[in-house]
Amino acid sequence: MKHLSLTLILASMLIVYGAVAIAQDATTGTVRGNVVDTTTAQTPISGVRVVVVGTDGTEHETTTDDVGEYSKSGLPPDMATELVNRSPSLLEATTMCR
Repeated sequence: MKHLSLTLILASMLIVYGAVAIAQDATTGTVRGNVVDTTTAQTPISGVRVVVVGTDGTEHETTTDDVGEYSKSGLPPDMATELVNRSPSLLEATTMCR
């Protein structure tokens, strides 16, 4: 379970930092990623609530699809991605970026 949590955190960091690097010259950006269960041979996890939170507390929400992918566009700078528990077996992972 700790391995799943660490994998989710690291994947989120890579996704968010990549989106921030691309969005630095733009007024809005996009966060994309996928959520997988590394304990079951990279099985995609659908239905995970993904919340992108601004430094002012503004929230933009999306959910992973059937293949565990998510995308949220039109986001202002200074956002953070948060993967919220879908079930008791999933731990929360939060990645902050500024």
